[in-house]
Amino acid sequence: MAPTNSADKIENPGGRGAVGKPAYIELYSGWATSQKGGFLYGRVHQGDRLPLPKDGDGLETKLHQTFQELDLHALVNAQVRLSGFPGAGPFIADDHGFLKVPLPADMPSGSLSVTVRLETPNFTAASATTSVWVADATNPGMGVISDIDDTLTDTDVTHKLEMLKNTFFHNTYDVKTFANTPQAMVAIADQSTTLVPRRPVFYLSGSPWALHERISDAFSRLGLPHGTMILRRYSQESLDPYDFKHPHLLEIVDANPGRKWVLFGDTGEKDPEVYHALMLERPSAVDAVFIHNVTDANPQDARFTGFTVFKDWGEVLQAIQLKFGLP
Repeated sequence: MAPTNSADKIENPGGRGAVGKPAYIELYSGWATSQKGGFLYGRVHQGDRLPLPKDGDGLETKLHQTFQELDLHALVNAQVRLSGFPGAGPFIADDHGFLKVPLPADMPSGSLSVTVRLETPNFTAASATTSVWVADATNPGMGVISDIDDTLTDTDVTHKLEMLKNTFFHNTYDVKTFANTPQAMVAIADQSTTLVPRRPVFYLSGSPWALHERISDAFSRLGLPHGTMILRRYSQESLDPYDFKHPHLLEIVDANPGRKWVLFGDTGEKDPEVYHALMLERPSAVDAVFIHNVTDANPQDARFTGFTVFKDWGEVLQAIQLKFGLP
């Protein structure tokens, strides 16, 4: 389940009555299993929180919003204090303000409320609270891991000029899924009426964390299941799609022993290669792989061996209904 965020009282580590420089805590996403634990992702920024975009914003406004999203000023090595789980306490962000907080094993399954407060002297920020779903690892069942760009959403990532245009001149209201994508994802995730899936869903993408809110808001608006979103820390992680995704896939799979995964990707970059590697390294973990053919690739190519290559998400909906007996 995607964390829900709220900001409450203003913290002021700089001293009683003192007003520090403005900052804010953004909690992106998180996940955990009762058996192995997991991670909470976030970032601490200097300055004030950006205003939300509006439907109907013009191109100039969208460009300005994107530059603001990508030009956030991190609070370097921010000192925070966490509460809400066993062993919670002080934590220090990295030198780009990012938080990747380990969550412990042996927590009960269900919703976990985590609060983060800023303790960096001379800065003032509202504390942030989010809910992280702790999956029951004793009854693993099935899970879903999907790429985003050109797998679920039509971003034209295979054509770099179009991708840049879509990034800089779009906001959350311009994000579009391919036809039948929400219906197929809802079916495979066994989604409830509240968009909360009964099976764990992970969205793993090389898009920058700065675009998290844009993508998350669009997914809710378009009816995609809530899930844990893991995006790229451009200052810390490889720009190569394979090298970025591979360690995250292993973290997710290894924290869910016995769970069978359905994987979604596309032909545009290295999803087939990284999924093949995962199947070799964790041969019992992958139940099915669906690859969206966005480059007119030959479905018989060796890189797609054992995978279902599709053009239309309607094909996926039919395939998962037959394979898994879903309604």
